[in-house]
Amino acid sequence: MINLHKNLTRKNILIFTSVVIAMLLIEFILMHSVRAYSAKVNAAKSNADNTERMLKSQTDTVMKYKSSMGSDYSLLPSKLQNPTKFYSLLINILSSAGMGNASVSRTEDTDGMVSFNVNGEAPYFSLLDFLADLRKSSYMIRLTKLEVNGEKNGKVGYSMNVQGLVENAASGDIAQGGAK
Repeated sequence: MINLHKNLTRKNILIFTSVVIAMLLIEFILMHSVRAYSAKVNAAKSNADNTERMLKSQTDTVMKYKSSMGSDYSLLPSKLQNPTKFYSLLINILSSAGMGNASVSRTEDTDGMVSFNVNGEAPYFSLLDFLADLRKSSYMIRLTKLEVNGEKNGKVGYSMNVQGLVENAASGDIAQGGAK
């Protein structure tokens, strides 16, 4: 039998102890890494589940709107009756936004579309209100050009082309500078 006590010198005991401590340290580091990666994987899975639920909810909402649009055409924007109606709508929106001093002039008519050039000077937030009210309109209206310049008196100078889809673009003379 091997004499264990004889073979165990101080140097061998120190080496053995160092190896055991190193292995325990490596095991601790590996276990810590595995736990950290496991937590990251679980967080990513949870994120993916939440995103999938959100997407499903939004898809359901879109499908509800799509199905209601298919049956209720009153929710869709409509054509304006004539250029005069479009002109008066622009004037009303400008006035309600505090931009009553704007210059509105008819620029062109093409295939059921009428365009007006609107320019002037107004407070910045009045311009934002005008754009929001224009967007809320139940008519088919779009901006084809928008230029905004800052002025020294706290106002902005603006120029825009507003185009609207009308049922009969060729008819209707418009008062106050709207006629061609």
